[in-house]
Amino acid sequence: MPEDQVEESPFYGDASDFPIHLGFLSDEGRYWLQKTDDPDVALLAEIDDEAVEYWRPGHEPAAISESPTLLDTRWLPDGIHDDDGLSDSQLEAFALATTTMDQVIQGLLASGWRLRTQFTVSEQRVPRIKVIADPPNDVDDTAIRRVTDMFSLPWGTAELTWTGPPPSKWGDDWQLTAARVAGRVAPTDEETLNELLVIAMVTAPQWTVRPGFDRPVIRHSEGGHMPGTAISVVFDSQVANRSSAEIADLERRAAVWGDKHKFGVAISEPTKTSVQDALDRVGDGISGYYLLGFENGDRYLGQSTNIPARIETHKRERKGITSVRLLPDPEANTATSPVKQLLASERALIHSLQHSGLPTRNKAEMTYWTGHRAVDDIFPPVDATAEDWLNDPVGINQRGKKIPRMHTADLSAGNEAMSKLAERAGERLQQMLAIQRAYLDRCLPLPSQTEYEWWVVSSPLTTPSHGTLTNLSVGWTECLRINTTFSGFIQVNGVELFGEDFGSSGDFDDADAIRFMRQHPGAYVDNAPYSDGGAFNLNIYAPSLEVLADLLDDTAVTRAAATAALNYMRVRKVGAIKNSHNPVLAALLLDSGTATQ
Repeated sequence: MPEDQVEESPFYGDASDFPIHLGFLSDEGRYWLQKTDDPDVALLAEIDDEAVEYWRPGHEPAAISESPTLLDTRWLPDGIHDDDGLSDSQLEAFALATTTMDQVIQGLLASGWRLRTQFTVSEQRVPRIKVIADPPNDVDDTAIRRVTDMFSLPWGTAELTWTGPPPSKWGDDWQLTAARVAGRVAPTDEETLNELLVIAMVTAPQWTVRPGFDRPVIRHSEGGHMPGTAISVVFDSQVANRSSAEIADLERRAAVWGDKHKFGVAISEPTKTSVQDALDRVGDGISGYYLLGFENGDRYLGQSTNIPARIETHKRERKGITSVRLLPDPEANTATSPVKQLLASERALIHSLQHSGLPTRNKAEMTYWTGHRAVDDIFPPVDATAEDWLNDPVGINQRGKKIPRMHTADLSAGNEAMSKLAERAGERLQQMLAIQRAYLDRCLPLPSQTEYEWWVVSSPLTTPSHGTLTNLSVGWTECLRINTTFSGFIQVNGVELFGEDFGSSGDFDDADAIRFMRQHPGAYVDNAPYSDGGAFNLNIYAPSLEVLADLLDDTAVTRAAATAALNYMRVRKVGAIKNSHNPVLAALLLDSGTATQ
């Protein structure tokens, strides 16, 4: 086919022959497929395993017996394959070579975009597939504006061209060779495709996702209350005087946790010999993980390349060990770096153990720090404890407003910096102050009593290279930053935001991320660069003050930010960065009247 001849068709021709399935948003979903003979009618498809059903709006479903497939020779124009079609091996090679293109097509279809394709082949038999994707019409304008503020791509029709290899190099990857979005040339790289997919999925109309996928935002401004912590906090381990009923309950919960993570049966009063015998019966070597039980119900989780020898050491150095459960790791026996492998898995196990609410004696790799900490002493004057605050930050902070501000400073020291901040912020100053005030009231433990010792707020006279306008740090870590571009971020605890599964794995799945970004268009989540306040902290980035304010109105976000802030305070005081504190700005935030609800 000459290059100037174009074969154009609605994507996949007859949709009933080419069902689409995308597992990104859900295990089953609704997708908008264009019908060949009537382009104005959309077909909806629901796919469960290999059972496919299609229907037109207002019509009963019609079952399709064929198994779903994405590949067919009509993918390619004449001249690329023989009249007999492609062999199975050629199809498999083509599937691997076009994986990225396939993912983009599926993602856009799943998000309600209307697609059509143009197939061309040059005289040298080099194939090209151009995908033209039009966004849906029923998308919220605010969502479009916010999400495109975050990314470099505009909103509009996407034209993506992939070029394949000549027949002599069949199986080589297809390359994205041209990209335009809303008429603007875009880079032909993975970042462009990722941004386009995120924009599509975050703004996808409600009808494209399964019922129950989107969740409402519970807002402070609408009278919503912050949920209690999802982390079962035990601030004091090694409690000696638990009742027999409490110990029995801890034993039951530890048994459930151990079974879930496939630890072996408990060995009572373990010795080096009894542990070695148990491992010999399993036959997976002596490297792996062990869970110690103590007479007061505490637990300790460890790893070793020689578990029997390690248990013998613990018996000499630790009192009150009553049991051990074992989990051999046969892969560690042959790993190039067995200790590195064991440490990585041990970390996840420790986090999971702690999140289950069981008191642990581990010191390293903890998601929150146990035992008495200096910051705990700020709570008795308001008739509360750190655990009380963690479960009701806003309520306890209201009590703290009745106590005078503890930090007294020469306010003139911050006047020049405050003037510079007001000049740079301009008409956005009050909005910016409201955001910082909301963070103090909802996320920071007793801010009037912890200022300067545990948190500081800065407004540098000279703008630093990274463009900070003002920054609120807890301990040594930036927890709320606003940049000169009026973008910024909030640091949060990932377990609070995404649940215990995040604490077990250290990762959130794609569905969690997309759901969150659909709640807050323009925001995105990434791992925090520092973990001083515990493992698995996250930064939520926002492109504007509007999105930052929206985030701090969400009780789930403030819940996660409050836990992160308390954890940082439990680790350390501010230290050397005290000299960045602006007492004038702090006074504006603290002396503003009643707390933000």
